[in-house]
Amino acid sequence: MSPLPNSEGLLRRRFAHSAVESRRRLGSSDPAPRHPAVVSSERTVAQVSLYPHVIRKAIPYPKPPLATERFLLRPFRVNDFEIANEVGEDPSTARWVNALPSSDGAGVVRFNESKRRGGSMLDLVIADRISDAYLGEILLFSREWQAGELAYVVAPFARGRGIATDALKLLTRWAFDQLGLQRLQLKADPDNAASQRVAEKAGYQREGLLRSSFVVRGRRSDSVLYSRLPTDASP
Repeated sequence: MSPLPNSEGLLRRRFAHSAVESRRRLGSSDPAPRHPAVVSSERTVAQVSLYPHVIRKAIPYPKPPLATERFLLRPFRVNDFEIANEVGEDPSTARWVNALPSSDGAGVVRFNESKRRGGSMLDLVIADRISDAYLGEILLFSREWQAGELAYVVAPFARGRGIATDALKLLTRWAFDQLGLQRLQLKADPDNAASQRVAEKAGYQREGLLRSSFVVRGRRSDSVLYSRLPTDASP
């Protein structure tokens, strides 16, 4: 099964396309649009009000942690770096995602916490419920108009068990119920069939093709856009 990269990972690093996109390798340079007030000091209050940012404060960690019988979602830790880097650089994953945002675990933790406190991104590790071992990651990016974007990646040894789909369902419901978001979306490379299957199994609907909308390891590519609303039927 392919790596499951998914959304835009602009932000930081790896998950650039599709499910994997997200947490650290999202191919781009910035994970979520900056608040207009920060982008330009020349804009008027009226103009800024037209572009409300999704989350103005730090994005909270889910409490209690989101979990199933098989895994739980927790913050990235320094000792997750080695396996996370191996997963991202694996040939089956690297074509979909960018590199991690730092060359060591402490740097990744600082990066993630900075983005979370700034309200632009929440990065959660998918960890084995019993051993706490790293199985993958799922990220939530803040977008305008009470919207968010998700990205995910699952380690090669953990694929084919529905882990990405279950993690996506969990974080989707939490984002709607606890953050009050009114739209969630994700992006997948047109060739990443595995990531698209995850989106569809989690109840996301395909909206169309976005041309030249991702940059993964220096290469521009198209992406397929999926979305889900709070009013959509549960999968």
